[in-house]
Order: sequence, then C-alpha cells, then structure tokens
Amino acid sequence: MRREPEQPYKGTFNVRISPKLHRNIALYAMEHGKSLNAAVEEAIGNMVG
Repeated sequence: MRREPEQPYKGTFNVRISPKLHRNIALYAMEHGKSLNAAVEEAIGNMVG
C-alpha cells in the first residue's frame, strides 16, 4: 500500500553512509559520466520506483 506524502517535499536531504559505500557510488558515477547526485537518485529510483 502506497501512501501519498501529507506535505510537499523540496527534494533535498542529507544521508550518512559508510565511507566504502560513498567511494563505490562515487566511482560508479564517474564511470558512467554522472554526477554523484544523479547516481544516488538513480539508485533510489531503482529501489522505490
């Protein structure tokens, strides 16, 4: 069951991740010609649609 947000979101938030995961996503982004932000957005989109 999906619930709609009760308020609008501005689209920015801070996330703490391990240094290893940070390095891995940064390398992925560079290898695919993407910004770190674009790579993270892609990963989240693949998880939740």
